[in-house]
Amino acid sequence: MRCTILLENCILCKTNGKILMNIRIFIGMFFLLFMSNLQADGPKRPLVEFTASAGMGNFTNPSKFDTSYLHVPSPIVDQYTEQLRQAQDLEEIQSISSQAAGELNFNQKVRVVANLEKTYLAHYDRDRTDQEHPNSFGVVTLEQLHACAQNNTKCGVCRDMAVGGAQIFKMMGVESYVLAYAHTGGSHATTVAQDPDNPKNVVKLNYDYVYGTDDEGTRALVQDTVFPNMGFQYRMYDSDGRPVANLPTSFGIALDSTLPMIKGAPFAISGNLKDGGVRINLGRGSMLDGSFIHANKVTGETDHQSEIDSISAGGNLGLRLGPIQSNTYIGVNTGSYQTQRSIKTAEMDYVYVAIRQEINTVARDVGHGIKISMQSAVQARQLDGEAFEHLNSNPHFIKEGSVRDFKVDMEAGATVSWTGINSSLNLTGHTIYFVALDDIRDAQDAESMHTSDYGWKKQEGLHHNYTMIKLNYDKKIPFTKEDVRGFIESTIVMRTRGLGDRGRFDVGIKKHGQFSLYGGIDTPLNIYDSPEDEVPTWLPGAQERTYRFGLRYEWENAPWQQQQMPSSYNPQISLNIEERRDRYNGLVRLKLPF
Repeated sequence: MRCTILLENCILCKTNGKILMNIRIFIGMFFLLFMSNLQADGPKRPLVEFTASAGMGNFTNPSKFDTSYLHVPSPIVDQYTEQLRQAQDLEEIQSISSQAAGELNFNQKVRVVANLEKTYLAHYDRDRTDQEHPNSFGVVTLEQLHACAQNNTKCGVCRDMAVGGAQIFKMMGVESYVLAYAHTGGSHATTVAQDPDNPKNVVKLNYDYVYGTDDEGTRALVQDTVFPNMGFQYRMYDSDGRPVANLPTSFGIALDSTLPMIKGAPFAISGNLKDGGVRINLGRGSMLDGSFIHANKVTGETDHQSEIDSISAGGNLGLRLGPIQSNTYIGVNTGSYQTQRSIKTAEMDYVYVAIRQEINTVARDVGHGIKISMQSAVQARQLDGEAFEHLNSNPHFIKEGSVRDFKVDMEAGATVSWTGINSSLNLTGHTIYFVALDDIRDAQDAESMHTSDYGWKKQEGLHHNYTMIKLNYDKKIPFTKEDVRGFIESTIVMRTRGLGDRGRFDVGIKKHGQFSLYGGIDTPLNIYDSPEDEVPTWLPGAQERTYRFGLRYEWENAPWQQQQMPSSYNPQISLNIEERRDRYNGLVRLKLPF
């Protein structure tokens, strides 16, 4: 029943029935492809592929930071809090905060900001959450928040107060960000700060409620408040309210992993998921080569406190017209998600729809063994869910509501490859942009603060998320009878506005159609001396150096094969292991083509 309601409410699946009709046409075309291309000449891939994978290793239960210091009397904290409350203008706020920067430690600065956000909260303007009310328009500044508190008038909501807290942090010498996310019944914004002297100390402020853990990557951003995050993304804004990054939640990472054409965030830490599925390749050897349909069953942990149980299905319509290759992918994942935080336990039934349209050029030979190709893509994702949650301290305190999340990405890139007698080189560069509010405070309503209200508003723009550069080089190893090659693979992810860069470097050996063996590291590339330039540890892959090991083996001429087959028909088993914080994460994957 719930899934039926969710599908009816899914905006990507209605719009006057046009998209639903397109999906029916899409399925019909796949059926025709299946019937007309089973015997196509020159198959490039097996008709059917069965896959199974399982994550290995245990999530560490992150330690909560001791926040008892928040309740210990501190005259100097009270002094600066009161001075800032009484400040008459922005210049005075900056002067007091600059003085506090040299006299307070990080914990004391956190207390000052928490006290101020508590003051802002006391003057919360509920009219601003109504997009029909005049108060919903425009920006509420830090100076206005202080003036309203002094005059005992209402102004500002969570997004204004989170930005105000981040601005005070910055004035006191602490780099801080605003985090927006979807929760049951709407969206919310909180303040995130990182201790310059202890980068693992990521503190989150929900007004005056302060908490944090020593978890890694985007798991450090989990919202363990009365508004637990239930969406698939975090939108990060700087202290001026400008968007700086779009990051996946652990739930979002799991969702993207179930849909093969959907591009997730690089270096994101996957959960301990079990995945089994089938893929049928269609249009093999024809103009419609690259088309396929798939179905998967996915269960397991998305992090140490959450689980997913879902099924997914989708298909790609590949079309080659001369030098242009088009891929149109539609995927759906539906199931249940449960998470148990220290304050609340929540359950959700959901439908997740993702669409990706690629327009690529076929590699063009420009001479001397060099080929060039261009890539572009637009990707949209939507989550519709019905959630049920209760307080752990009072199971009778129940909240029910809808969860809605939406995201649009755009991608542009190019690939240059070179092939010599005994070696080859491949260089790819892609830049990813996301649609977001130019200023989080100028949202008009709480939902559009995070979801863009499923449309492109005048307050929104296209913002840089990251640029990824990949370099692959391989060379035949001399004095070997077989075609055994050594290879070097590197991936660099670059982010703007001081968020830092990340690199992955692998070296290994391989023999096409038989095996590959590699070892490497993931490592931050930024080493700064000044604390304000410290790379945030909550970025995917921005934590300490990680060592990796991988092995893939293929069986030539499987027992069910009656004759010599192309290497794409060889069964494969692969193992990937990562050493992370004195523990190991692993992924084993089996592929059986027919």
